[in-house]
Amino acid sequence: MDGFRVFINFVCICIFATGPMRLSDFITLGNTMGGGGAVATLVHGDLVTSVIASARAGIANTAHGEPTHTSAAMSSLAASSNMNNAATADSASALWRWQSTITPDSNTDDWKLGSAVSIHQRTLAVGPARDWDIGVDQGGVQLYTRSGLNWLQSTGLAHPSRDIHAQYGSSVCLQNKILLVGAPRDSQDACESGAAYVYEQVDDQWHLGDTLLRLPPNEGDQFGAAVACNTNTLVIGAPKANQGAEDSGAVEVFERGAHGWLHVATLVANPPTAGALFGLSVAIDGDHIIVGAPGDRTDGTFSGRASIFTRTPNGWTRQTTLSCPVGGRGWFGHAVATSQGRVLVGAPRLTRANQTDFDARGAAFEFQYTSAGWQHVATITPANTLEGDSFACSLALHQQRAVFGASSDSLAGRLAGAAFAGARMGDGVWNVQRLRAPDCAQEQLAGHAVAIFGSSIAVGRLGNPEEDPAPGAVSLFSLIQPQVTQEDLLTTSSMGRKAAP
Repeated sequence: MDGFRVFINFVCICIFATGPMRLSDFITLGNTMGGGGAVATLVHGDLVTSVIASARAGIANTAHGEPTHTSAAMSSLAASSNMNNAATADSASALWRWQSTITPDSNTDDWKLGSAVSIHQRTLAVGPARDWDIGVDQGGVQLYTRSGLNWLQSTGLAHPSRDIHAQYGSSVCLQNKILLVGAPRDSQDACESGAAYVYEQVDDQWHLGDTLLRLPPNEGDQFGAAVACNTNTLVIGAPKANQGAEDSGAVEVFERGAHGWLHVATLVANPPTAGALFGLSVAIDGDHIIVGAPGDRTDGTFSGRASIFTRTPNGWTRQTTLSCPVGGRGWFGHAVATSQGRVLVGAPRLTRANQTDFDARGAAFEFQYTSAGWQHVATITPANTLEGDSFACSLALHQQRAVFGASSDSLAGRLAGAAFAGARMGDGVWNVQRLRAPDCAQEQLAGHAVAIFGSSIAVGRLGNPEEDPAPGAVSLFSLIQPQVTQEDLLTTSSMGRKAAP
């Protein structure tokens, strides 16, 4: 057994003692929780052409945790798996092309990249890798500014007290001139209670403003494991908080006041369930907050749920709870994203039609608000099951475009990882394109984190931090005009309809 396998088997023994990690970490470590296979089972054989499918769902209510089984949609997905390759780009479509890769600066060799990414306008924030063996952060948050098509490093932010065990930067969010940085293992008030740091940009310089803590601080809450923000609201997950049940999780909401950021709400599951990890993923869009609870077992073991909260005159109120439309042990809610009144929820451990429980491939589900409430309107998944392991382990959504991470995809090499860009068409069908970085290699875990804004996509490649030098990097992609080639052939379906070539 090679050194990497020895390492992952060792860490696998103690993973549950170290707190929540992203699902891509679980897969990398050979974890079998939720029916997932060991690393060896995720290695694919011959290269295959990328064939992607998206299906619209029949309008069906998933509110209040009632699963909706969309057999027609899933049937169309299965049918599309057998379609011949067909070009679907038209004059209104566009494709993404690899632009460049950001790698660690040789002058700051102790700073590694890839745990988290966020883009807003012309600014990119990148979180550091972490040495899993001894639990040490490998640097801090790097900031880049786009000049034309180039991303230039502008500054680096380290933990304010230089704590190298806080997991500072494992979550980041940019919005206008605000940068929110999570440090879920910060122990300044209690062991691994967590913290979040708010930076504001003034005259091209980033200044630390408020340091946010969960009150009262409790050991192991891991506040800051997930963060989201807009101009006046901060959303911070504490997925290991014992809020009514062990590791049930909680989310804290802060709003901007005259004298800084004020705590206004604590969001919890209803009812809280042990191990739900409510708050492992969070997103905000206007007056809506989406919270993922991938460990929720209400609908079955490791089925997962997601909750939507709405701002009202009386504060933040739960609007509905979403369940996975097709059921299964999928970790539904491991990743969430929202924009312009639409919600995407990832289920990266979901098994697909004609696959066994040991072949988790993943899927993403789109929900839209209608007069009847939040409805499941589309299921998004690679049609070729050899190309999407852990699909939707990370998500980002901006207007009608999205990016999906698939960190254990092995098309470019064993556990090289991948990401897929999606565009929502006028009829509700999603066209999806595999993003290809020519320098991505095995064990890179590309797609561990993803971000999108306008014509830019960033894909975090966490790599194996035990290697020297660590392979962590960020792949950058730009939107270009339609240029359909053989390797970019796409397939879409809408209730069984094949898009015209």
